[in-house]
Amino acid sequence: MALLTHIAPHPDALVSRLCDEMVVPPSDPFTADIVCVPTRGIERWLTQRIASELAERGAGDGICANVRFPSPRHLVGSVVSALPGMAEAA
Repeated sequence: MALLTHIAPHPDALVSRLCDEMVVPPSDPFTADIVCVPTRGIERWLTQRIASELAERGAGDGICANVRFPSPRHLVGSVVSALPGMAEAA
């Protein structure tokens, strides 16, 4: 599993970089991409932008699928709970 972290002051700056990563198919097609977002509104906007940009690149059909959008709190919680010995300490 590869973990890439990109931060920008505005989500527009990240869409192209995100699509650069998503255009390469994963070795396991059932593995979901995980994109951490602060709000559901950003999730909806980003889903539309990903679908549009991948379609423009000829790498998609205008549908954004198999992408999970956890909040920062849920992402950190799931990472911490997956660490050995951390679930009992929390």
